[in-house]
Amino acid sequence: MNHARSGTLRSAVGLVLFLIASPGLAQQNAHFEITPDTVLIDDRFRVALDGLEPRKEVTIRVEGNRGVWHSSATLRSDDRGHVEVADPMRLIWSATGDRPGAAVAGPWTFTAETDGRAIATHTILRRAIAENVRMVPVREQGLVGVVYYPPGAGRLPAMIVLPGSQGGIPIPGGYAGGLASHGYLVLALAYFNAEGLPPLLQNIPLEYFATALEWLKSQPAVDPTHVGVLGTSRGGELALLLGATYPSAFRVVVANVPSSVMWPGLGDNSEAPAWTLNGKPLASVRGRFTPADLALSSRDRFLKRLQDPAAAHAEIPVERIDAPLLMFSGKDDQLWPSDVFAARVVDRLKAHHFAHPVEHYSYEHAGHQITRPFVPTSDVGQVRIHPITKRPNVFGGTPEGQAKANEDSWEKLLAFLDKYLRTP
Repeated sequence: MNHARSGTLRSAVGLVLFLIASPGLAQQNAHFEITPDTVLIDDRFRVALDGLEPRKEVTIRVEGNRGVWHSSATLRSDDRGHVEVADPMRLIWSATGDRPGAAVAGPWTFTAETDGRAIATHTILRRAIAENVRMVPVREQGLVGVVYYPPGAGRLPAMIVLPGSQGGIPIPGGYAGGLASHGYLVLALAYFNAEGLPPLLQNIPLEYFATALEWLKSQPAVDPTHVGVLGTSRGGELALLLGATYPSAFRVVVANVPSSVMWPGLGDNSEAPAWTLNGKPLASVRGRFTPADLALSSRDRFLKRLQDPAAAHAEIPVERIDAPLLMFSGKDDQLWPSDVFAARVVDRLKAHHFAHPVEHYSYEHAGHQITRPFVPTSDVGQVRIHPITKRPNVFGGTPEGQAKANEDSWEKLLAFLDKYLRTP
């Protein structure tokens, strides 16, 4: 062997030994495979890593919405240097953050680390609403809200989406943006705690919602025979009440973590009614809490109120609803007992031989925060101060239980609307 060939061989062997001794260089081809990389927040996506050393431990760190949310998982590559994340959505719902209620839409960045060094990174975009959905503010006839216009020819099925006791206009990251992204025209409607409306949930006339119905049905893009209503928490109570008050107006009624009875107004511990009709207050359960009541959990306070003889007079006459009804509840709802309330609605409908389909899904290990799937649920056990009452509240449930409830309820909601609202 001549000296030139011998030198070349020694150089090649040296390079191989150098690469083996330098895993950082050996891993320079490590890369993420995340598909698709632009999704709705309720869409699943795949996460994998390739180009790793075989049987190498790797930590995947996730930052959501520019560092607002954080999560991580440690895995090991297979014999081919590949990692397939079995449940990528766990990296989303397990994320923690220090800003309660912060947006989950926006960029989410995935970083792979081995031996304390970053070896690959990839950013995806999670959208609250589909790119081709238009949002238009509504400030007509005293109404305050936002209309979501999905693309589509002809007249579309429409939903009114109502918030709970926090008031304001329902956010795009909730049901409003989700339903619009799946082809429904949506009116996200405020009824208090928004500019031009009462600051507190007190003396809200049901005629306001009748105006909203007529306005929505008059829109050229809306099929007036295919309009539904969806409300959450106090909005769920309201959805049941509207369905019972205006039975011919709705094709479907959806009540998320609702009440079966009407409660008084909210905000200053007075006995002001929440709802009025024809200028008169609607009967409600006595709502002022005594010091002894305040020593109870929020759930137990409401259960105690249900034992009040006056509660029977405040039951929503749900048997007047003239449409299919869908309800969701959490069996560990610690804000109020939505599981008990929804079960009472079902019992009342059975007693009145209700003629329409009724679906009630009550979830183990889920609380009051049932919403679109694949959002962080790590905070379900944290104490939050209610923005209106200023009282401490806990939603209830476990992070995993709530995540499962969100995913299953969303699938059932879309199937329900597809069956009863979208069809002729």
